[in-house]
Amino acid sequence: AHMIMRTPPAFFKASTSPLGSVSPPIQFPCQGGASATYDFGNATQATAGGTVPVSFIGSAVHGGGSCQLSLATTASADPKNWHVVHSIMGGCVASAKGNLDRGPDTDGYPDAVECSAADSDAQSECKKKWNIPLPQGLPSGKYLFAWTWFNTVGNREMYMNCAPIEVKGASGSQDDFLKTLPGIFMANVEAQPCVTKELPGLSLPFPDPGTSV
Repeated sequence: AHMIMRTPPAFFKASTSPLGSVSPPIQFPCQGGASATYDFGNATQATAGGTVPVSFIGSAVHGGGSCQLSLATTASADPKNWHVVHSIMGGCVASAKGNLDRGPDTDGYPDAVECSAADSDAQSECKKKWNIPLPQGLPSGKYLFAWTWFNTVGNREMYMNCAPIEVKGASGSQDDFLKTLPGIFMANVEAQPCVTKELPGLSLPFPDPGTSV
């Protein structure tokens, strides 16, 4: 019932658990770890300076929270190699008091009402969807597009999904450009020293959210 990306279609859709949970542990990055196979055959097409539509499956929105959308060129196990293109502080994946259970969708996943318009942050008690901007100077190439989420209500957890995208953009080095963007925030995962706190009514403020917030 936890949230996973519907668009762009995420790898490992069958798993909705947070990183580090269950046995064997759900792995960083992308729930599959650095050694998993990531197929780019059905990569979502995108353009530098354009947007990537992001929507979600599930109903356990845990009172919302904060999330980041980031890019990497490989499924690196080092969080320093994941670079933020957009941060949402509060209201991710919903602005809700708790969860939004509403029975299964057509694929059998627990589902909830989706907000009626993209980028409509004023809406509440519905799953939000966004058009996430990509940097104008992003070089052409294939990327892993990641969503990382820190829920407001419940256990201190970190969720992550990844999807393949292919960008038509500028020339130049992908890695050099990504290094100009902030690294993702990472917490609540084994071997990470940072653990967030549950603060009723408040969502996590990222220490370095980047310029697109």
